[in-house]
Amino acid sequence: MSMEIEILSDLYLKTVSEWQDSIDAIGFPLRLDPTISVEDGGFIPARLGETLTGFECYRDDANEVVQSLGLSNLGRAGISHWGCAGKAT
Repeated sequence: MSMEIEILSDLYLKTVSEWQDSIDAIGFPLRLDPTISVEDGGFIPARLGETLTGFECYRDDANEVVQSLGLSNLGRAGISHWGCAGKAT
């Protein structure tokens, strides 16, 4: 089973360490593989609790994503804030 999730953020987390710090800040039990680069995109190996897992990640232009989803105006009202990116250190 797979799903697609689009995340729009004002922050650009550049390293796995920045991502991990943000995930840790909200107490989510996901551990990213510290040896990979998030700049290239692709599969990101991870561990969720005791389970080996991972996800694909690609950086896209937010305007193109909004347009491809058929959304004309997201604005800020009613949009949930993604806690991980918001708490980057």
